[in-house]
Amino acid sequence: MTDERDVIFSRMNLRPGSPQYEAYYERNPERKEEDDALRALPAMGSEEGKAYDRMNSPLVDACFHFLSDMRHLAEGEENPRKAEADPQNMTQRLKGLAAYYGAGIVGVTEMKDEHYYTHRGRHLENHGEPVLKRHRYGIVFAFEMEKELIFKAPMQPEAVAVTKGYIQASIIGMVLSYYIRELGYPARNHMDGNYLVIAPLVAQDAGIGEI
Repeated sequence: MTDERDVIFSRMNLRPGSPQYEAYYERNPERKEEDDALRALPAMGSEEGKAYDRMNSPLVDACFHFLSDMRHLAEGEENPRKAEADPQNMTQRLKGLAAYYGAGIVGVTEMKDEHYYTHRGRHLENHGEPVLKRHRYGIVFAFEMEKELIFKAPMQPEAVAVTKGYIQASIIGMVLSYYIRELGYPARNHMDGNYLVIAPLVAQDAGIGEI
């Protein structure tokens, strides 16, 4: 089982002096020195970075701000009027809908406990909260990113391609989850910065690649 507090993105979000920071490194003192060194490096898009450009660098920050602003839309109440749905038909409908909105490949799997984080850790407001919400099925989708831009890493074009991918994925996930809830069933969009699941594990069990 995986605790999201141990994920590198979560650790980099810890602020020195905060209760979460103190508690985490009290439990994991062997990680503190290396994490502090990484945390001291220039942030992505900052003026101290070698790839900084006044016009281009803010695009990546803007995309991450956009993703952050819609994080709260990942969950919602379902319609009290539940539609009767045949599972096989519903599966094909959701796969088709994901493809229509841009997914290159779509899979569905039955969810397992090991697909979920044990505790949340990405953001200080819910740092350490146990992950209790579970769903019976998971819908996973993927699409190809621009290889020529990814190969530019660690320069700016790679970051643009990455944030575009996060945005595309979040929009598809929003459409699916809103639609499922409108039909009267619970659904949650696991998107950048707001996961309860370990996405690669779910994807593998849904038949999308292997680890």
